[in-house]
Amino acid sequence: MIDFFKYGETIKNKRVPSKSFIEMYPVSVNSKEKCPLVLVIPGGGYNHLANHEGEGIAKWLNTQGIQAAVFYYQLQPVCLQLLLDQLNDCMNSLKDQFHLMGLEIDQIGMIGFSAGGHLAALASTKNKRKPDFLILGYPVVTLEKPFTHEGSQTKVLGELSSDQDRLKYSPDQWVSLETPPVFLWHTANDKSVSVENSLLFAQQLSKQNIPFEFHVFPEGRHGLGLAREVPIVAQWTILLKKWLEKIIGKEFEYE
Repeated sequence: MIDFFKYGETIKNKRVPSKSFIEMYPVSVNSKEKCPLVLVIPGGGYNHLANHEGEGIAKWLNTQGIQAAVFYYQLQPVCLQLLLDQLNDCMNSLKDQFHLMGLEIDQIGMIGFSAGGHLAALASTKNKRKPDFLILGYPVVTLEKPFTHEGSQTKVLGELSSDQDRLKYSPDQWVSLETPPVFLWHTANDKSVSVENSLLFAQQLSKQNIPFEFHVFPEGRHGLGLAREVPIVAQWTILLKKWLEKIIGKEFEYE
């Protein structure tokens, strides 16, 4: 099982966790009002966890009136099936305790970046308990050459992975009618994780008639997170809010 922590509690070793845990980022709401929640999965090539894609995203979600939780996943060692089982348990807990946490039961989503996007996409395609919606930023999708991120592939499957294992943990191979709606963004010149990853995922979503919105920005390095230093890419947060208005029916403010 995964431990839940309240916001503000001091937790050691968030960068390279030896054990998975969840840190909650609640928002203050009227006792009669229920909120959506987004589970945040940071990237880092399965080598470390990027804080700006974890806590940074959770705090931004809070400013939008959305409850957040960050999944700090075990990296020493990495076991994909264990992490998927933990995410399934986490979604079960959130769904089972939604009334105690002030959540809307059908508005519990997931957001992942880079390798965290790979994990989020796997959980949204392979797990029994899927999120209600999925948000992906420059995700690793395929573990097959030529478009895989070799560092992530090696970290989770080893140097001598089989074709069967690469297919087993490539989310584009598992898109089905049960896959939730997806918001997806990438930059065209991402040199670390090729945009082809997102294109492959979008193609499979289209084949299964899964609702999705996909944005490719012309320039921007890998790992931008909120991308505040690249204004054209930073638009993804505005586009996301407009998409979420349709998905969860929440109205947002725009600067």
